[in-house]
Amino acid sequence: MIDSAAHSAAGVRKPPREETAHGGQDWCGREFEGCNFDVLVTRNDVEAGKPDPETFLKAAALLRVDPSNCLALEDSHSGVRAAAAAGMATIMIPDLLHPTPEIASLCVGVLPSLNDVRIRISQQL
Repeated sequence: MIDSAAHSAAGVRKPPREETAHGGQDWCGREFEGCNFDVLVTRNDVEAGKPDPETFLKAAALLRVDPSNCLALEDSHSGVRAAAAAGMATIMIPDLLHPTPEIASLCVGVLPSLNDVRIRISQQL
């Protein structure tokens, strides 16, 4: 994952902690140690789950960032569909299912790992 310093260098806006869906805590209320996520939106925070774009749109709203300025990282077909429907650039990191031609067409890239995403982003900064 990209660390907080890289987020700041890239100009990523971070919301006040109290404005995030979970304030940086998981659904059990435990603090994420070393977590670099400023917003956590789970299925419990939205009316409709993926492939509906609501999860991604809510996260963008909490970050106060237009969805067109967001990069979504997804490992599932329904997640890619949801992120694309939200208007976000999407990179798929396949897990169990590799992208079909339709899913690949919704992505700006398909990479084998999160480390490859980190490398790609650092090359473009």
